[in-house]
Amino acid sequence: MLNVGIHKTYGLKHTRRRLRQNVYPTAFSPSFTAFFEWLTHPFRELEITDNALMIFGLIQLRALSSVLERSIEVIQPEGRCAVFGEEFASRKPITITFHRYAYNLGEHYNSTDVA
Repeated sequence: MLNVGIHKTYGLKHTRRRLRQNVYPTAFSPSFTAFFEWLTHPFRELEITDNALMIFGLIQLRALSSVLERSIEVIQPEGRCAVFGEEFASRKPITITFHRYAYNLGEHYNSTDVA
């Protein structure tokens, strides 16, 4: 899952509570249903398949991009770069990396920093 701690790198002041406050008004959008459940019950164990987990992460990235009003670029070792929030292309994007099997850690995202 995406670590919301990425806000520190970009100086953004969004916390999980602020994300919840800003995202809940769009609760009527069916594409964000899973995202709201995660914000309400962040420590609940869910029985989901790998495919559902991947879709769940995509919903979070779309919602996070919308709330932060920034595009999010996801760099992957295999495949092409995925971009969420293309409507916010005028602002500097947040770039993260997606790792599926790196270091036996399972699927996860890492933040990046300008070198």
